[in-house]
Amino acid sequence: MTHSPEAAPSWTLQYALRRRRGADSSTITLGRSVQMSDQIVPPFPINKVDPQFPEEVVAKSLSRLVVVYAEISGEGKVENLRIIQSPNPLLNEPVLEALAKWTFRPAEMNGQPVALKALFGVPLSVTPR
Repeated sequence: MTHSPEAAPSWTLQYALRRRRGADSSTITLGRSVQMSDQIVPPFPINKVDPQFPEEVVAKSLSRLVVVYAEISGEGKVENLRIIQSPNPLLNEPVLEALAKWTFRPAEMNGQPVALKALFGVPLSVTPR
């Protein structure tokens, strides 16, 4: 498959089941251990918004990534965003604003929606305005 020079590069998404705090403040995973036989369906973005990066900043950082931690709720909402790595602080706000507008078909485990923690690798590119 060939890509045109204007085509935005693909984002990377890594995810894991989110642990939640129990009433006694101990950490539990979905109330039980995850088994090899559990059927996990990954989340799927249904509404995506591209960040509007400052062109002059991106030009100095092409081929680099902004890495963002987020949680994807069982309802598919993106929450608790924070920058993990960035080549330039001027790129952070556009990435956070864009990701806050994303929605997902939530991940499922054994047919039930589950919350996830995720890392997004956002490649730097200039998107047409």
